Amino acid sequence: MEAIECVIVDYYFDNSAQNISQMNFLEKMRSLNYKKPIFVSTNAIFLNNELENFDGVIKKEPYSLAKLKETYSNEF
Repeated sequence: MEAIECVIVDYYFDNSAQNISQMNFLEKMRSLNYKKPIFVSTNAIFLNNELENFDGVIKKEPYSLAKLKETYSNEF
């Protein structure tokens, strides 16, 4: 896992009927002792704080690792 700099996951992970929060994805990753940033990629607008524990929410557009590091410099 040392070579992994971050994880970017879609809000609707794995074509499941559940979204990333309902699947407890973040909790599962942290239980594996993964400590690097985890971002959610979506264009949805959220009215509640269901994604607040993720390190960031990014739009569905191409991002380079350099842009992520610049935008979320405090997470890396």
